[in-house]
Amino acid sequence: MTEVERESDKFSVFISYSRDDLEFADQLDIVLDGTGFNVLIDRRGIQGADAWKRRLGEMIRDADTVVFVLTQSSALSQICAWEVEEAARLGKRLIPVLCYPIEGVAVPPPLAELNYIHFYAEQKVPGSGFGSGVVRLTRALSEDPIWLREHTRLLGLANQWNVAGRPVSRLLFSEDIAKAKGWLAERRQTKTVPTALHIEFIRASEDEAILRANAERRQLDEREHLVREAEAAQAERERAIQAAETAYRQLDQITARFGWVAFVALAVVFGVMIYWMRYLLAQDFGFTVLISAWGTISVTFAIMAGILATIKMRDASYWGLLAFLFPPTILVLLLMQRGSPGVTR
Repeated sequence: MTEVERESDKFSVFISYSRDDLEFADQLDIVLDGTGFNVLIDRRGIQGADAWKRRLGEMIRDADTVVFVLTQSSALSQICAWEVEEAARLGKRLIPVLCYPIEGVAVPPPLAELNYIHFYAEQKVPGSGFGSGVVRLTRALSEDPIWLREHTRLLGLANQWNVAGRPVSRLLFSEDIAKAKGWLAERRQTKTVPTALHIEFIRASEDEAILRANAERRQLDEREHLVREAEAAQAERERAIQAAETAYRQLDQITARFGWVAFVALAVVFGVMIYWMRYLLAQDFGFTVLISAWGTISVTFAIMAGILATIKMRDASYWGLLAFLFPPTILVLLLMQRGSPGVTR
């Protein structure tokens, strides 16, 4: 774990003080750092080229608690007054500490009603002193650390969202929203309260989650509707195919019976054609008669083949083949008949 990661895991404390009280602030820094706190103080957190006021604001924002060293100098300091106001604006817990007695000095309004921790022997507070002050301060800093750290974390996220123009991408998602709502509703031991920005950020995240869930639900409903339509269309196609197959089987049964009728009709036509061809051959028309006979028989059987193929809804090639095989067969039979003893020449 790096040094930065180790520091980020600690409870952060910002020390606000006047330059006149630098020695006490240094001692406080040493004590808090030694007891496991991550101390934020302007002497370490601000570089020479930084915009100091902006950087001070960032340090206060990133702190879980602000410890204010209340003295006559800090009570009169405009910078210290601004730090207190900024801490109050950000909803930070303020803990004022006194390193010596102060009288007749107007303290910043956010500190007026708070309990002070004395780091000197105050007669009105038995047992007070530097050691007891350290104990009381560390005990105060240990109250609600988880809630206060979440306060700081959510405030940082809310500030980034606000500075970026409040884009949807900066909002909380999923389980973080539920945790933030639980944090918002949780009872606290300290008087620290969520800021307006906290509430706006969490509510905006919740509203966006609802919109996103509704959009996803609509998309899911649309997909389910399309699936149902596709299934209905497929079922309709299957019913149409089944109906066509049933009709085809029925037609096939009908045409099977019709085939015998067609066979008898072809036999009658065949007999008539043989009689007619024998008559023509008996007249000695020769080659012309053969060609005419061939063509007549071919055309007749081709027409019959087309009719049968159409009725049966099948390929006509088989029937067409018969149309070209029957003529020579019939002619051979006729010629054989012509050469038999019973034929008149």
